[in-house]
Amino acid sequence: MAKFLSGTLWHPMQAEQFIEGHKDSSASHNCYAYKLSQEQRASDDGEPSGTAGQPILTAINAENLNGVCVLVTRHFGGTKLGTGGLARAYGGAARECLRLAEKVVFQRQAILCMQVPFNSLGAVYTVLNKHSARQPTEHYSASGEVEIHAEVAEAVVPDIQRDMLNATSGAVEPKVV
Repeated sequence: MAKFLSGTLWHPMQAEQFIEGHKDSSASHNCYAYKLSQEQRASDDGEPSGTAGQPILTAINAENLNGVCVLVTRHFGGTKLGTGGLARAYGGAARECLRLAEKVVFQRQAILCMQVPFNSLGAVYTVLNKHSARQPTEHYSASGEVEIHAEVAEAVVPDIQRDMLNATSGAVEPKVV
């Protein structure tokens, strides 16, 4: 019997937590691989070297995925598969798991903070909406300025900063926090 799990991660510690939280202590082997940016790790968990973790990692790379952890739990059933059979079984299980998994595209996000004169609010929100800013929050001060925090795609920060300076005649300069 095999159980196939995968998860999304942002930090290697999340991969370790995912593995610890989902591994089966009664299983013969809990083999896994994860990839996060340039960091990759694979574990054979007692299987012959290179027969489990590396085929799982190869499946992740073949799908061109990032920020993914795949854990394959195996209960030994009495039939010895040999090194080639193990590699095919673990790699095949990972490929099938990843093939069936919903793929979600994530963009790195940034939080922008800006001090906005009350009379520039309309221009500021026009720029934020143009660049699909999410979850803007406002904090009003007694001086009549509004502090706005907004979540945006990291890739558009320079465009927002440029557009904001133009739209407010230099009165508002968003900063990444």
